[in-house]
Amino acid sequence: MIRLLVLSVILGAITLLFYQVLPENYLSPATPYLILFFFVVTSLVHYILLKATANNARKFVNSFMLATLIKFFVYIPLIITYMYFNREDLLPFVISFFVMYICYTTFEVLSTLKYIKNNS
Repeated sequence: MIRLLVLSVILGAITLLFYQVLPENYLSPATPYLILFFFVVTSLVHYILLKATANNARKFVNSFMLATLIKFFVYIPLIITYMYFNREDLLPFVISFFVMYICYTTFEVLSTLKYIKNNS
């Protein structure tokens, strides 16, 4: 959990730097909220996965795949809703969302691999 917090702080600092350096319309105003959103979702999914597999490590793969599917069905409506209400900010939002998605998914996969390695 601490490493996830560190990742989020680093992404927040990079975002703050980009707000200072890039032109105003290059970065979505929703980017800081995306960091918070991904932090909460990743924390929640990680906690649920650990609880679900605490007694049976074989359930981990199924639980991980189910969590990934559920996240997908949360992310898509979020993007569509934002697109509907904020068309002028669509491209910066989608780019910010994609970058955050890649960062947090990479973190999640690496954490998962470390967890599997330590528990096998």
